[in-house]
Amino acid sequence: QGGKTGAAVKASSRGLFGARGRDVRVLTPDFRVAFSMLGIGFYLHKVASISFAGFGFLFLGLFLVLQTSKLRFRFSSDSLDVLRVSGLADSGEQQGSGDAEGGADGDGGASAIGPWKYSSIVSWDMFWPGFPVLAYFKETQTREAGRRHIFFVIADGKQMYSAMHRHFGDTAEVRRERKAPRPAVEEWDHLRPLSPRGFKRVVDMTWKAMLAMEERMRLKERVARAWAKMGNQQLPFDTKALASQARSAWAALLEQVDQFYAKWVGRSKG
Repeated sequence: QGGKTGAAVKASSRGLFGARGRDVRVLTPDFRVAFSMLGIGFYLHKVASISFAGFGFLFLGLFLVLQTSKLRFRFSSDSLDVLRVSGLADSGEQQGSGDAEGGADGDGGASAIGPWKYSSIVSWDMFWPGFPVLAYFKETQTREAGRRHIFFVIADGKQMYSAMHRHFGDTAEVRRERKAPRPAVEEWDHLRPLSPRGFKRVVDMTWKAMLAMEERMRLKERVARAWAKMGNQQLPFDTKALASQARSAWAALLEQVDQFYAKWVGRSKG
């Protein structure tokens, strides 16, 4: 028993950047996304009285709890697969400490999904580094035209981002799809929502989402004007005034959030 435990710890301690090419890394499970979905579902159902949406989030949260307890992401020297384990007591290290080149059906047990060769992965991303919720990769092993796999981050987000960064790299397709360079692994802690940079990123993302929404609203405004013109009718409201009021309200909200964050940072430092 002690020998097996020692072997598993040794396999884990070699880590993702081990010196030997046959090293395997089984990622640590992380229940934060699952519990967040349960919390949102409870709030919607009990507090906001939106039963349908609440039940949806509760169901999704329970499903993610089961997935997190049963599945483990394994990064070997040349491929990625997902292991099915017996429960939280089974870390997957015993399977991960085997021969990385032996495939998914070696002595360690059966693979639930995969494996996919790293050479077949042409695109990948995580939403968002520092606050991981979703991740995806596109591979050409299953289908020549490419197949996308989108999944919730049910493993340690930083470990997964490090592994994807190292093994998947930046292909030509990735560079074409991304408008800005992908954050380095070392920047992960600085991108958490409660860090200064992470908070600024959340505000910027929210601002961009609001601008995109405003663009769509302008499209609706044009359609409404055209419809009114065709019907020889006047619009019952001033769209420019409404847009100006919305921008002013949004700017005031951002200012209040900045003031709250400044006070929070000041208290934490004190």
